[in-house]
Amino acid sequence: VFHAYGHQWACQVVFHPRKCAGFGFTDGEGCERFWSSIRHLIAGLRVSGYHRRLFILDRQMHSLDKESVWKLATWLRKRYQVAQRRLSDAQLVLDACGETEEELAAQWKAQVEAQMEKHPRQSQSAADKQIDKILLTVGTIDDLKEQIADDRKRLRKSRKLSTSEKNTLTASIEATRREIGSLQAKVDSMQNALGTEHCRRLESMRGSEYLSARVNARALRAKIRQALVAHKFERRKVERAYRHQLLEAKEHAQTKDLVHRRERGISAMVLKFNKLVERMVVLIKEGKKPRGRARFPRKLEAKKLFKLDIDDEIWQEDPGLGPQDEDDLPRYLSDLNVQRGMTALLEKNRCLEE
Repeated sequence: VFHAYGHQWACQVVFHPRKCAGFGFTDGEGCERFWSSIRHLIAGLRVSGYHRRLFILDRQMHSLDKESVWKLATWLRKRYQVAQRRLSDAQLVLDACGETEEELAAQWKAQVEAQMEKHPRQSQSAADKQIDKILLTVGTIDDLKEQIADDRKRLRKSRKLSTSEKNTLTASIEATRREIGSLQAKVDSMQNALGTEHCRRLESMRGSEYLSARVNARALRAKIRQALVAHKFERRKVERAYRHQLLEAKEHAQTKDLVHRRERGISAMVLKFNKLVERMVVLIKEGKKPRGRARFPRKLEAKKLFKLDIDDEIWQEDPGLGPQDEDDLPRYLSDLNVQRGMTALLEKNRCLEE
């Protein structure tokens, strides 16, 4: 199980044995225990013949099998007592966190879904693709408005319609209005991301180097934030596991590698992001930004990011790039009680399975 802590957090939330239903407290060390039990045969079997080696291994396995059956009751009692103790501890944490198990399960599910989302991709035509999406959505809105106009015309001729038909048309108009509102909010969000909320002719902005840099910078910034969230959970789990296994040997080389190897990738992304910011600043000064007030995006400092401070600029809105859900942090990230409760809930589930 310990080796799972070296994997990426997105992998752990789905495949880690302590987070998967049905694993209980299985640690995956069955083969290692068997190898440990027959290691005393190594010296003698090195000089044995082929058939003698097979015979001795076969006899040893039969002996181990009988011994394990003889000690089965003791083993089961020990496992049961450990599970009961851990279940009691987990229940105390659940009671103290003040959240229902249904809410904690929903938050855990939301975290898994968020971690499994695809990272926003960068490309030279990213801005053009965004413009195409906006234009397509605007076209859909226009079609829906025409549909509402047609339904209203039919309602004006209400003398020829039955009551059920009138109710159906009225419900259709209301549903279409809600859909238009949802699509319009999506258009506004995409235009804010592009910084083209004050522009009328989006078609003329195809191929804009500034818009391409802005979209790629936003995508890279979102990717950095996701990587930092994963890094936080990975570091906490690895450090806790190693403190338990290595008896406070915090300077162990493998520990340091597991904890810090993600930082190199994040630092590379920060460097790339800062280069995009520098390019955007140059383009703004050259007057290649769309209409509207010019605001320079902020650079990021890699050293500050790894402190995981909630007040760091990466978690705040960048005026040069627009909002990126900074005011809507999920509870599994912002609420410590929810985090503790989710951990305890997973522990309780594994105890019950055990």
